[in-house]
Amino acid sequence: MKTIPCAALLTLKDRKLLLAYSKNKKCFYLPGGKIDVNETAVQALCREIEEELNVHLGEADLKYYTHITAPAYGEINGT
Repeated sequence: MKTIPCAALLTLKDRKLLLAYSKNKKCFYLPGGKIDVNETAVQALCREIEEELNVHLGEADLKYYTHITAPAYGEINGT
């Protein structure tokens, strides 16, 4: 099975979950994305949030929540 290391932002406010929408895949997802080579998960998440939501987060703004392994939506089976 091929794995793609990713980091995602989980944020709740007033019992509402922040999601982003992909027009290409026609689905909602947690904001975030793939971790580049020589990049930590936190660095990747800060970069991806800036790119996707135009919001600057510092590493100190984030708190680790959990690790999840799941199939990638829209990717080849087993990814």
